[in-house]
Amino acid sequence: MRATAILASMTLLVLWTGPAVSNAGDLLRSNGELVGVGRTGSNSSAHRDHHRMDGAELIYDLTRRARAQNPFFSPDGQMLPVTLCHNGYNNGPAGFYFIIPVEGGQPIRITRDRIHEDGAPSWSPDGEWIAFESHRGRDEDTPASLWRIAASDAFSRQPPGLHSVNDFLYQLQNLDLRAIGETAYDLVIMDYSADGSEAGEFTAAEIDALRHSPGGEKIVLAYMSIGEAEDYRFYWRRWWRPGYPPWLDAENPDWPGNYKVHYWDPRWQAIILEYTDRLIDAGFDGAYLDLIDAYEYYADRGRATAAEEMVAFVQTIATHARARDPDFLIIPQNAPELATSFPAYLEIVDGIGQEEVYYGYEEDDQPTPPNITAELEAYLDAFKKADKLVLTIDYATTPAHIDDAYARSRAKGYVPFVTVRELDRLTINPGHEPD
Repeated sequence: MRATAILASMTLLVLWTGPAVSNAGDLLRSNGELVGVGRTGSNSSAHRDHHRMDGAELIYDLTRRARAQNPFFSPDGQMLPVTLCHNGYNNGPAGFYFIIPVEGGQPIRITRDRIHEDGAPSWSPDGEWIAFESHRGRDEDTPASLWRIAASDAFSRQPPGLHSVNDFLYQLQNLDLRAIGETAYDLVIMDYSADGSEAGEFTAAEIDALRHSPGGEKIVLAYMSIGEAEDYRFYWRRWWRPGYPPWLDAENPDWPGNYKVHYWDPRWQAIILEYTDRLIDAGFDGAYLDLIDAYEYYADRGRATAAEEMVAFVQTIATHARARDPDFLIIPQNAPELATSFPAYLEIVDGIGQEEVYYGYEEDDQPTPPNITAELEAYLDAFKKADKLVLTIDYATTPAHIDDAYARSRAKGYVPFVTVRELDRLTINPGHEPD
């Protein structure tokens, strides 16, 4: 055990960090005492043996490549503060501070700053404060400082979860963050930039203000096209044309300035991972991935691996993002059939958004053919069965059609939104106001 004393503002603060455990693995206890961190089986959670010869009891089974450091009991013995590293022990970004209920349950994330790495948590003997060390960036040699947070605040300031979402806004153009913040929408899908360009990127302060806005707490997702390149984004170079660079393909005739891409190409994927980093740096809760169905374009042209490569690309994005922010949400738009062809897809994503389930498939404000609706609902039900958030986006303007889309979507347990295809207005449909 070790203790660190810090003199600050003439007050002596003693940090008791419990057993200094340098190993990484599952959290174990024996006879009510924390015995440390160890492995209970193979790295695959599907093949773990949760029994040990020494009789230690498993507290929490670490998955998704997480590692634990510095565990110790809270004063009342009911909670276990621990640093979970989601990219491997001492391997890249680490240091998010969690509290794990000793008697079972999911870890409760306490620190959420994406700029700093946090570690060495310590609970004050009276249970009122939680202290931890933190340093800026990913370099462990960066000087660290000590921070504290009131235990009551740590639990009360938890962000809204996807299970609480019962309405959402989808708007990409003409964004007025103040006006959006005054609405009661639970979730907002928006562009990360006011005009799509690098110069128009929203700041972390602006996104944080939207997340904690007067209309209520919001989950804020950033739209990101991964199946087509857009000629107004930060990565675009004025000399690009189809075939140069080699991964850039034909222009989309329906959306001028948008180009098909070889999304399996590492060079394009590197661009999207940089894009993802920008979203994380700006403080978005997650990414809303569009043009997932771009795989169909290449499958129709004989690329047998097109669907599998798209699933792998989404996995790459999710792994990259969650190494920096383990709570980062990944919600794709369209192509729900991928979950049927590749069941592991459901483990990667946190939900799905589907366009034109009820209106707009053939023409805006016109009913989607019943057979298409039935097919889409069957695919979306697989997401619901897996306890994933399902968002439906329909394009209609006739009040009766709007009402019908909301009623049918909600009857299936989905979360509906009806708007115009341009996605350029803050739509609040009468009779379906966010609450």
